[in-house]
Amino acid sequence: MAEDCDIRTAVLSGEINDGYANGYNLRKWAGEVLLHEAHDLCALPVSVFRPGMILAHSHYAEQLNVPDMFTRLLYSLAVTGVAPATFYAEDLSAGQPVSRYEGIAIDFLAESITAIGLANKSGFHSYNLANPHDDGVSLDSFVAWMIEATCSGASCGGSFVWPLVPRGMGRSRR
Repeated sequence: MAEDCDIRTAVLSGEINDGYANGYNLRKWAGEVLLHEAHDLCALPVSVFRPGMILAHSHYAEQLNVPDMFTRLLYSLAVTGVAPATFYAEDLSAGQPVSRYEGIAIDFLAESITAIGLANKSGFHSYNLANPHDDGVSLDSFVAWMIEATCSGASCGGSFVWPLVPRGMGRSRR
């Protein structure tokens, strides 16, 4: 969706279903529709920010946010030692797909939103927020890093970690 699109014409309606985060996404859509209406009716200055995956504050390195989806994904990979060949759709013509993880630390996001929001004194503005680094890091990169760091079933930092299975290879049960 383009940053400058009117959500009321870009997404005419939403479907209520049991899909992942459906209610959350519908509330975001409805909120943006209401803000657009408030701007049109009352000239209320509005800035809408649409971030991707929001990560923990950079000051909280080495701490876990257990209910967080990203944390649960990495934890599941570490505990099971199983990872897909890729988290992204395979491009059969070119091999490994081009992929990128769009995680943004909340402290960076908060500073950006504050600076941009304070600069907008009038009008309706919307922003699709993305990671500013085109570094090629993806969920597949996280798996590769975990494989490199795995301690072959030995004690690592006080906790037992199964070795991650190299992609494409199954792990036999003992």
